[in-house]
Amino acid sequence: MKPLKLLLIAFVSLVLMLVSEQATTSCGWWPVPEEYRFSLFSPDLCNLKEVKPFIYTTDKIFADYTDNMINDSVYEKNVDEWAGFTSGSIKRRDIYDVMYKIEPLAFFDSIDHIELSNTFVKYLKKNNKEAYEYVVYAKKCEQVINQPDPWSDGPSGIDRDASARLLNEGEAKYSASKSDFLKLHIAFQLERLLYYLGPGYDAIDTKQQVYNKKIMASKIDSWIKNSAYYYAMLPVEPTKYAGIRFPAEEGYILSKVFDRCIDKRFSCVMQFDRKLASPLTQAKNDHERAVLYIMYELQNPGPSLKALQHIYALDPNNRYMTFLLLREVNKLEDWIVTPQLTGLGSASSEIRRDIPKGIKEQMEEGKNGLLNVPHDLQYLDRVNDFVKQLLADGRQKDQGLLRLMVSYLYIIKGDTANAALTLKEAVKLPMNDEERKQVNTCRLMLTVLTNPGLNAETEKLIMDISKKNKIFDAKGRYMEDVDVNMPNATDKTILYVGQKLIEKGYFAKGLLLLNRTKCLLDMLDIEDMWENTYQYMHEHATPKDYKEILALIDKKGKTPFEQFLVSGRAVMYMYDTVVISGPFNKYKVLDYEGTWYMNHDSLEQALQAFEQIPDNFWHQQPYTLFENDDPFKIRLNDARNFEKKDNGHWNKKTIVRHMIELKQEADRNPAKYAADYRALGNAYFSMTYYGKYWIMNKTWWSGGELGEWSNSLKQSAFNDMYYGCTLAKKYFKLAAANSKDFNSATISYYMAGKCGQNYDRYVWYCKHKDYTVTMPDFKNAFVATIKRLYPDTKKRIDERTATECTYYEDFLASAAR
Repeated sequence: MKPLKLLLIAFVSLVLMLVSEQATTSCGWWPVPEEYRFSLFSPDLCNLKEVKPFIYTTDKIFADYTDNMINDSVYEKNVDEWAGFTSGSIKRRDIYDVMYKIEPLAFFDSIDHIELSNTFVKYLKKNNKEAYEYVVYAKKCEQVINQPDPWSDGPSGIDRDASARLLNEGEAKYSASKSDFLKLHIAFQLERLLYYLGPGYDAIDTKQQVYNKKIMASKIDSWIKNSAYYYAMLPVEPTKYAGIRFPAEEGYILSKVFDRCIDKRFSCVMQFDRKLASPLTQAKNDHERAVLYIMYELQNPGPSLKALQHIYALDPNNRYMTFLLLREVNKLEDWIVTPQLTGLGSASSEIRRDIPKGIKEQMEEGKNGLLNVPHDLQYLDRVNDFVKQLLADGRQKDQGLLRLMVSYLYIIKGDTANAALTLKEAVKLPMNDEERKQVNTCRLMLTVLTNPGLNAETEKLIMDISKKNKIFDAKGRYMEDVDVNMPNATDKTILYVGQKLIEKGYFAKGLLLLNRTKCLLDMLDIEDMWENTYQYMHEHATPKDYKEILALIDKKGKTPFEQFLVSGRAVMYMYDTVVISGPFNKYKVLDYEGTWYMNHDSLEQALQAFEQIPDNFWHQQPYTLFENDDPFKIRLNDARNFEKKDNGHWNKKTIVRHMIELKQEADRNPAKYAADYRALGNAYFSMTYYGKYWIMNKTWWSGGELGEWSNSLKQSAFNDMYYGCTLAKKYFKLAAANSKDFNSATISYYMAGKCGQNYDRYVWYCKHKDYTVTMPDFKNAFVATIKRLYPDTKKRIDERTATECTYYEDFLASAAR
């Protein structure tokens, strides 16, 4: 997260109209990559549970921690073996709970209850005393190994005395046991204890001897033999994390362990030194070399195609090839689609090492998250060609999944014709449930890309997908145990469809659809606030779009899909607060429509929108922040009214109405022209970045918009008006030119010149991104005008009372010289 440099952001207040809880913190944030990474090609398509820890992500495999990730596949194997060893009506869940869920201390504290309630323990206690005592022994070993003694000087902080007692107890149990099954499990506990005690410990057998004599010599076929290989072959603890580097042969050993031990793969990869050349010299055959390449690439956040081609050449039947390709598809989704849909760069851009230096620097400056997309599209073609090569060779088993990959990559590229053709071929092949779900996703994406709008079938599919988005209970209440940080597949589908509709010109339906997703739409320019649907509307909608949104909201007899669109119901996460969007607010749409007309100096049209809004709308956040701000009066020393000396309450409707009245009065009465136009100049200035009523033109304000956070600032008609004060300058000049009074004329010229200075600074910021360059000292251009019009300026200012504004006084003094 990045710290928020400014405090005044009314956009936070706008969110309060939409939320069930109020965000109260004053600290800004930046989303973690997984909160906005786009991915609709499901990692679950590869039905290999042992590689689940290695699905592509930007914040797990690359995180700085050493814990093994849960591996469901080995847990299932262990439960299967114990279920086979026992008999009777034992619940598999009870075996799992004892083995993996119940902590040792909780186990011993609640043993009496567990013996009565857990069918597994209850059965062992009654029917197999030796097995029951083994479970108790295993829990003791788990406690010693998993809860190290912080005062111990042994390796891993293990309690050496307790470990020695457990070793002796285990040896006795092993010698006394008549069960090959239990002897193997006891030997496994001995192997683990010796591993954590470290080399040189005086035991009956070394860990290598335990492995050879007691584990590998067992007649039992069990996952334990492969898992024990990890403890037998590696030194005590992952020494890499103690600052000690693995020698080359240990990298090779890790690859051997990785290949055999499904429950130790994550640990092996995390310990594996990515200097691949040395371990490759140790490999004995092509399969071992392929495994080394796999371990290397599982840590690579960038393109891996070359390594995948090496793996295929070395071991064309490798069972993990499809999984590795799936990771590559997930990378390409992020690199190409995430920037298109979110306005952010790809989630993995900061950890990639392959982006050309010049482009990387521009991306870091925030210029454009799409800069590297052309390179990534070329890479997509190479990946797709490789997948098609595998299909042609026919050595890989997952033919249906490989064809789905080809179709999906074509969709990402925008080649809908080839995508549809390949998808048609894919569905002819046998598929599992996950693959059929992916087919439906691909069909939806293709429909959205190829059809001009949404047809009834697509509308129903979108609604059905959303109904399966289990973030609310049957009564529509938010389910708090849902991970609201991470958008799910439904959120990402809605994001994709909504943005594509907007691209096709169906802004109203696309925008209302986006109100159903918790995916990030974009970040504000200061990069510390997320954009919600209203903010997105404010930045992109046109009068035509506003009319269509309002028509959908007001429509009688809505279709089910239209009712779905206007109802909202997305869940987002911000400032540690759950944010639930409600139905789209008609008055907010009118507010923003009127604001659009204000941005374009169309007062009559703005008033038409504002007058449809009830008065109580303006007596809530964020508008109550401006209750004591009079936009028609400017105190020269406090243009933003920080001192709160204004009186009277104004809102958008009354402001525009009065502005129109001022213009009409000036047209009717030339004597009022100068005063009215100066008031209009004040109002237009108050609505700029530098004024007190900026919410007339924009929904948020931050001191970081200019200066060090202005990387993305560009010249535009809106920015000219908002940062460059062009409208305000226009009216100040008209007021000054028609003023008969010295003070009125000079104040108006001073403000026109101040607007000009603001314009010059804003343009300078647009052109200069190197903050080591010093900004010129831009002068007030109307000093010369005052000198020409009032050659007796010095005499006039000697006769008047000085104001509190030293800048204005300096302006007059310069004109007097």
